[in-house]
Amino acid sequence: IIETSRDYHMALIEREVAEKIDFVELAIEDNPNAYTAGGVARRIDRIRRLAGVVRMRITLVGADGAVIADSDYPDVEGMDNHRYRKEIFEAASEGTGTSIRFSDTLKTGMLYMAKKTDRCVIRLAPIE
Repeated sequence: IIETSRDYHMALIEREVAEKIDFVELAIEDNPNAYTAGGVARRIDRIRRLAGVVRMRITLVGADGAVIADSDYPDVEGMDNHRYRKEIFEAASEGTGTSIRFSDTLKTGMLYMAKKTDRCVIRLAPIE
């Protein structure tokens, strides 16, 4: 029963993240340059405001794996390349990707879901 309950709870969380990633994609499509172009401080400010609306960590990753913006970590230029992170790699090749793993940046376990768009890969992670 515990395993079934855990699986059900995880399915609910994954569905919520999938719905919110679609919302984030629409917001970015509405004004793409505000999120993917311009100075780092501007991109982070915009992505933090959007993260506050969806109540999730948002990371935008370029086609080369470089982090464009991250709602929870302002030093995106100092972040490792994300091209081969499981969820990013899957999204780049299959359209979407999911991973449950330890975040080296935030030093905690995270569920990540990513989706490829025309401009970048959007990655969301629930925050507590």
